[in-house]
Amino acid sequence: MILMARKTPTKSHSWQNCGGLETLISYAANDRADWVSLIPDSHWEFFERNTSFFETETDIFVHGCVDPELDMNEQSEWGLLWQSFPQLRQPHRSGKRVVCGHTVQNNGHPTNIGFAVCIDTGAAYGNWLTCLDSISGKYWQANEAGKTREGQL
Repeated sequence: MILMARKTPTKSHSWQNCGGLETLISYAANDRADWVSLIPDSHWEFFERNTSFFETETDIFVHGCVDPELDMNEQSEWGLLWQSFPQLRQPHRSGKRVVCGHTVQNNGHPTNIGFAVCIDTGAAYGNWLTCLDSISGKYWQANEAGKTREGQL
């Protein structure tokens, strides 16, 4: 979203409503019109290098979700970013487990359905931020109050 906001100023408001304002504050830019110039070039290069998904031998990591019937190079950018976890009703054709976010798990714990795991536990809404070791299945969580906890898928 930050890349779209930089390229198309009319998208800046949408991005700011989805965490962009907090990002601007972290760069001491607040809501300034010249915010683009306040972000270091090395950060822009990092944003530009990112991809919409990452694959290992066993897992596919993605923000939104995937269409289980399409190879990863056939996936839509929109689906990879915005598709919700409940829409994934069958394993991905690769046989790899999908690890995603974007769909808040209101119980505060990752949801594991075997062929997919959703680790969005609502950090953007003051709930838990979750980190998963995809090999062991162990996860760690922290919240804004400084509390931590861990669990196992």
